[in-house]
Amino acid sequence: MQKGIKSLFIALFLVSYAAAPAFAHSTMVSMNPPKDSVQTVAPTQVVITFDEALTSSGAGLTVTAPDGVRVDLGNAKVANTNLSVGVGPITLNGRYVVNYRAVSADGHPVEDSVGFTIRIPSLTATAKPSVAATGESESGASNGEGGSGDGNSRLILIYLGVLVLAVGVATLWSRLGKPRA
Repeated sequence: MQKGIKSLFIALFLVSYAAAPAFAHSTMVSMNPPKDSVQTVAPTQVVITFDEALTSSGAGLTVTAPDGVRVDLGNAKVANTNLSVGVGPITLNGRYVVNYRAVSADGHPVEDSVGFTIRIPSLTATAKPSVAATGESESGASNGEGGSGDGNSRLILIYLGVLVLAVGVATLWSRLGKPRA
């Protein structure tokens, strides 16, 4: 009976391993200006590079100033693995929030919020961040929307579910296979 349990575990592992690429999402590789960087020169565009080709359908990229005003110009552009948008007049020092939504060639969307900070001596002092610019509620809690971490969390939950199911089946199988006294 032990051989049957071992075969079950091997089969479950192979099925879950083979299915893993189906759960893959595009991942941000880099951003210009770099994510969480401090810039002393105002950027004229934001470019996010992903690890796989994107489609223009459903793609979006916005840049919000510390006062909550959007400074992105026009629509986001997709070129192979890059998602970009022009950035308009930068007039404030502080954290700029970049919200993006990208759709990989296989149709899986990914969205997240990242940012960079502007510190240019000639600009106006840092404005108080608005709720829209930070993505947080009045209480300071994140709004919980989107996020590339969501796809990874689902994948982990799926693997844990398969593991729990495998242990349960193996336990039941071993108990049913033993003769009763």
